[in-house]
Amino acid sequence: MPTLREAQNFFYNLMARPEVIGRIRKNRERTLKRFFRSENDREALRHVPLERFQTYRNHISIGFLGAIESAFPVLRSLVSRDEWNGLLNDFYLKRLTRSPIARQVFREFAHYLQDYRGPLLKRLPYLKELAEYENLEIRLFYDPDRPAPESGKGLIRDWREAAGAPEEFVRLIPSLNPHRALRRYRWPVHRVCRGFSSPRRVKPGRYALLVYRDPETFQIRFLEMNPLVAELVNLMASERNPIGRVLETLLKRHKPAEPQSFVREGVQAIRFLKDRGVVLGFRTA
Repeated sequence: MPTLREAQNFFYNLMARPEVIGRIRKNRERTLKRFFRSENDREALRHVPLERFQTYRNHISIGFLGAIESAFPVLRSLVSRDEWNGLLNDFYLKRLTRSPIARQVFREFAHYLQDYRGPLLKRLPYLKELAEYENLEIRLFYDPDRPAPESGKGLIRDWREAAGAPEEFVRLIPSLNPHRALRRYRWPVHRVCRGFSSPRRVKPGRYALLVYRDPETFQIRFLEMNPLVAELVNLMASERNPIGRVLETLLKRHKPAEPQSFVREGVQAIRFLKDRGVVLGFRTA
């Protein structure tokens, strides 16, 4: 039996490098000697029909790694076929795939790109963040369903049912969509596309992005936020404090010149988040 390393090396190369099939077809004996030291090992593969090798390659390259292309559509649209194949081959040949579950492989590919140091970074300086963002969309899409905190225990979907007046609204405790992630990016990855990809146009900055799964349609959506609204979402995430206490914390931190206007804007932001499916409902304190 060949060593595990020899067998892995052969089949990884068979998948990732199209020329290996051609070399087997042209001179199988010489090709097998490159991968296997033992004559017995080479004899075992000497008479395997070439179609079996091609079937294996098609299964992996089209069925397995081909799925990565559909999982990272924006990134794929920004690079050539040769560049894309180079990324896949490097990822695969470095033995970075560990999970048989497709969406876990997508995560592994995104992690691989976090360590990428190749020439694409000059043209796509945001490549690492874009890969993380596209993988985040997949993770949230497949996020296991779980009930919102306190659902079935008096969760109020419409704040008007419990708060007829503004002073009553601030006593409510917001319950957030559990399928969400707040990210702060250096690049506007949510805007990047083929028509907006050049470093001359895509400028670094500070971008707070809330990515979440729509509770009605299950589509992945995003909201670009200013730092204050992002801070508001973080404060509501504990789901312990009523709205009034959350706004009071923001008042103490920022000391606005017009506190009443500041509070009104905060209340409007919470209602906006409710309309967008980020806040699912409210509980009474």
